[in-house]
Amino acid sequence: MTRPQIGLRPAIEAAFQAITAEDLKPESLKNDDTRSLEVLFGAVVAALGRTHRPELLHDLESIFEESTRRGFLGSMDANMFSLYVQQRRWKEAR
Repeated sequence: MTRPQIGLRPAIEAAFQAITAEDLKPESLKNDDTRSLEVLFGAVVAALGRTHRPELLHDLESIFEESTRRGFLGSMDANMFSLYVQQRRWKEAR
């Protein structure tokens, strides 16, 4: 049986809906382990790039801040810089 092709954007939007607004609140992020933060960051980056929801950048900043507080950034700083430049937020891109 072949699965119907629904396209990348709808698939990402559907998968991202499993993440609740509560999951992205700074208070909740403090209780997540570092790997969960990394996965959330990746999910929000993917959703932000493909769903036309610029308000997700605020959620991404919350994840980034918590990761910075823990001293774990990986490539998050490069991703944030790129997103700030794409959205022409020059002050934050510095």
